[in-house]
Amino acid sequence: MSKWFTTVSAVVLGCLWAGSASATDNLEKLSAFKTTGASMDMEVIPQDSSAADQIRKNLKNVTLPPGFKIDLYALVPDARHMAVGPTTGVVFVGTRKNKMWAVTDRDKDRIADEVKIFAPSVDLVIPNGVCFSKDGFLYVAEQNRVLVFPAAEFFYEGPDVAAFLVVDKGKLIPGGRGVLQSHRPGLPHRTGQQALYLSGATL
Repeated sequence: MSKWFTTVSAVVLGCLWAGSASATDNLEKLSAFKTTGASMDMEVIPQDSSAADQIRKNLKNVTLPPGFKIDLYALVPDARHMAVGPTTGVVFVGTRKNKMWAVTDRDKDRIADEVKIFAPSVDLVIPNGVCFSKDGFLYVAEQNRVLVFPAAEFFYEGPDVAAFLVVDKGKLIPGGRGVLQSHRPGLPHRTGQQALYLSGATL
């Protein structure tokens, strides 16, 4: 029994290590502007579903002041903070899960045409906080890490988007206090002084 348990434990630990190594390798490849071999078959959220119809029906019951209008822009799973690309207008949406989304309004009619997963080759953990710098870099604050995507607006259509570490895992909390467990970084803010500020918030 002990031998069986030891063998199973070794296999499980080996799988966990392999997954972690793969995630690290992907980030290293993306930082070097290399491909990861990730599938081009990327998750897309349908925008013409019955859920969208129901939301639009509910919105008709919202009372607005004269001259105002309300409508559904996009269906985005688990949406939290959003950042609008300064060049293309693509909306990047963070979540409290393990995914981010890119929302595109191709015909500029103020209704999203496509909601597609963003940077699926990067293993994300609660990528809640998102913001753009003045030079068009997308910053993403995760549970225990901060990444930057310098060309997110122009390469979001594919699975591999150049990504770089700003703050590595375990270094987000001052004083070497380890890893955030019950807290996450809030919305990051980039200032004109080239400083990136993050607030702390409870999950």
